[in-house]
Amino acid sequence: MALLPPDPVFTLNHRKMGSINSLCFHQNERLFVATKKGQIYLYDLQTNRSTFNMNIGENPLISIHHTEDSLISMEKGGTLKSFSLTNNGYKMANEIQLNHSGFCRLDYDSQSNILIAPKNENTVSVLAVDTFEESQSLSLNSESRTGVISSVKYLNIQGQPYVLAGYESGILNLWDLRMSNVLASEQFDQFLTSIDYDLVTNRGIITSISDKISLFSINMKSSVITKKADLPIKNPGVHCVKIRKDLKVFVTAGFDGRLRVFSWKSLRPLAVLSDHKGDLMDIAFSNGPVSFWKSNIMAAGGSDGKITLWDIYK
Repeated sequence: MALLPPDPVFTLNHRKMGSINSLCFHQNERLFVATKKGQIYLYDLQTNRSTFNMNIGENPLISIHHTEDSLISMEKGGTLKSFSLTNNGYKMANEIQLNHSGFCRLDYDSQSNILIAPKNENTVSVLAVDTFEESQSLSLNSESRTGVISSVKYLNIQGQPYVLAGYESGILNLWDLRMSNVLASEQFDQFLTSIDYDLVTNRGIITSISDKISLFSINMKSSVITKKADLPIKNPGVHCVKIRKDLKVFVTAGFDGRLRVFSWKSLRPLAVLSDHKGDLMDIAFSNGPVSFWKSNIMAAGGSDGKITLWDIYK
């Protein structure tokens, strides 16, 4: 008999929260939630209750990250804000306008303390977290027909900085930050929504609005992005893909409200989790055990306003 899919260990609900666009853990015990209404909620995972919320702006929040002592948010339209953690909560520290009208999320690298952000139509901006000072602006020429930038991922390959950038045309570019140029490029399905990459096995995964998930690798010697495999899914469209840090599984968040769990080693599908309704927008993994559950936790949220917490496939 086939095994039944696992159940969430807990489901967080807040009647006023509405549709969820982004999630991030902070110090494992706290979960931040960014909403379509422009608000951020903080959940204490010791009590599984919301302990704090604040209004960021009138526009939907696209992406949030938490550094050691700052909360970073980006709104639809490209307003980027940072809030410093104080004894009395969070205080506005910086704000800039990136003029990006799409739905491309930020990426944050804690080692180099930089943000990779979309700017204007198809530009990648490299920013210092503390000041929002721009160190690089990676722009394509006017003849490029990539469309709007739709996904970014920072990589440190053998000590050197790179950025993978996906566009609505399906183009995936590898930018070399040392030279500020495109090192490699490959065509995938239209509108690339999310990218993750495993430096250990030199494999990446990319999602789109299509009915498949694509695997690829990067050959740094020949400067080539190579397509490796396509994994079909029943219903088209994935908003987010994440490889868990232990490299045992990867998980996708679908337009159809399904969490799909795959083995990262064999690429075999392990489970389809159907606890949500409507679009699933984001997935987040804790960096260590959440003490209440005595385990690392995965959180998922979307348009139904629920956040499910999972302890799966150890």
